[in-house]
Amino acid sequence: MLTETVIKLFNRNLVTLKLEINLYQNGRNLWLTRDTIKNYAGNLCLHLIGNLNNFIGREIGNTGDISNDN
Repeated sequence: MLTETVIKLFNRNLVTLKLEINLYQNGRNLWLTRDTIKNYAGNLCLHLIGNLNNFIGREIGNTGDISNDN
């Protein structure tokens, strides 16, 4: 039951993120700031991807550390 709830929430949030990203009509706009927003939306996406890779890959998939911090 808990696993199903987590999966539903995970999927819901990924769909919402995709919808929000698609509102940027040009991908370059993910790297612009406006008004009082001081962080790029693209930067947030990169952090989310990194966190998901860490959680899903390392914690669930037992892949070890796969970060690439060049």
